[in-house]
Amino acid sequence: MNNAYELAVAHCRVPDAYSADGFRLNYPRRAQFVRAYSWAIPNAAAIQALVVLSPLIEIGAGTGYWAKLVADAGGVIVAFDVVPPGSKLPLGYRQRCLHYPVFIGDHEKLRAHPDRALFLCWPPYNDPMAANCLREFSGVRFAYVGEWDGGCCGGEDFWDLVGEGWDVEYEIALEQWDGMHDAFYILLRRSAPRVRIDHGTSWHEWAEALQERNPT
Repeated sequence: MNNAYELAVAHCRVPDAYSADGFRLNYPRRAQFVRAYSWAIPNAAAIQALVVLSPLIEIGAGTGYWAKLVADAGGVIVAFDVVPPGSKLPLGYRQRCLHYPVFIGDHEKLRAHPDRALFLCWPPYNDPMAANCLREFSGVRFAYVGEWDGGCCGGEDFWDLVGEGWDVEYEIALEQWDGMHDAFYILLRRSAPRVRIDHGTSWHEWAEALQERNPT
């Protein structure tokens, strides 16, 4: 059950979020949600897309909430974070809940899991973490949740790497907190074989086509 979705949808929109009053109402609600669940609001389509991509390795998993939903839906996922909730490492208090086993680790963990697709959810802004993951990742597809280039996720090096070697294969809209512009993306290595996608292709059709080809 995706309790976070119902909670977030009930509270993620307030009138005129960019006003002082709107920000004062919205920011505490989002901060509470982030600490308890995730930086992004998961939905069924995104979770099912991750199941199709599995087995997965998530770096920067936070509370493990997305990983839990993937596992509950039948996917296979291992989750890592440099500061898992409840750890005695500095800053571990920022996300207080743990929904799924999240082990201590960073991009170097990708070396031990070369058969898994990479999943990044709101990688930290202006930080090398996402770029390090993409440099280490040897697969042909990865899943990304967050704001696009120019937003508040990833660093310049990450977006340079995306622009140089990756294309958006599929995008799924997410419920957004006011003022946020995040979505769910499947990115395909530019040199990899493509699944045929026409305008208006549903994520179900994309998933079926991917399962037939299964080049993850």
